[in-house]
Amino acid sequence: MTKHQNSIDLLGLSTRTSNALKRGDVCTIEELLELFHKFDEPRFCGYFRTLGRVSYQEIKTKIGELYKTKFSQIDTINLELKKQELIERNEQIRSEIEKYNRAINQLLAEMEKNRIAEIQINAIQEKNKQKSK
Repeated sequence: MTKHQNSIDLLGLSTRTSNALKRGDVCTIEELLELFHKFDEPRFCGYFRTLGRVSYQEIKTKIGELYKTKFSQIDTINLELKKQELIERNEQIRSEIEKYNRAINQLLAEMEKNRIAEIQINAIQEKNKQKSK
């Protein structure tokens, strides 16, 4: 049998356990998982003539390792995606902050112009008052 992507050979089971599964016509991880989740230990072992508790525990351990590996890979991918999302969001926030800072600086410049204009107007009004006296 050639190893394909989901072959039970990828689990690294002992030869005895692997051969027992193949004799029971279970060749893929999906088929194994379906039976493993369908039956409890005694019924699972009874489904295969030569499988006992040791083989059942071996399969259980290997499936657990498979899940841990897959979930670890998925977690790593998810963390990288989250990191990228955060970096992108951080850049968006920086851009927005820069935009707001420019707007604030423009407002401050306008306020300064208005303050200077007010001072000049007050000076002119004061000068006109003194002239009229």
